[in-house]
Amino acid sequence: MRSLLILSIFFFFGISHAQTNSLAAPQIAIKIPLGETVVLGDVSITFEKVIEDSRCPEGVQCVWAGNAKILVNVSHDGGTSNEKIVLFENGKQPTLFEDEKKIFRALQLNPYPVSSDQGKSGRAYVLLISEVSAG
Repeated sequence: MRSLLILSIFFFFGISHAQTNSLAAPQIAIKIPLGETVVLGDVSITFEKVIEDSRCPEGVQCVWAGNAKILVNVSHDGGTSNEKIVLFENGKQPTLFEDEKKIFRALQLNPYPVSSDQGKSGRAYVLLISEVSAG
């Protein structure tokens, strides 16, 4: 009887820990410095300019979180390029390009403003993007 109890405990312990937890695959970020182009297969993406960066600086309490707006140029298969305004707000990851095989999303715009940046220009902006398999 005692060995049956011990066997039951091991069986229950094994079943309860056999459940697999699904982990999200880590996103690999591709960096595009301001004014530069990356070619990813048949898609080329150029980070043209920062139109607006009104994000609330770190270390400052703001009423509004603000946003950042940039201009990118995307071309597919060497065809005509399309200018696209990308808006970073509320933690969303805007889509830069999408077809039946892949999706390119804008992850974030770096560097994030800090309170000591007030009134300074000429920041070295970098756009972080990721590729996701479609479907």
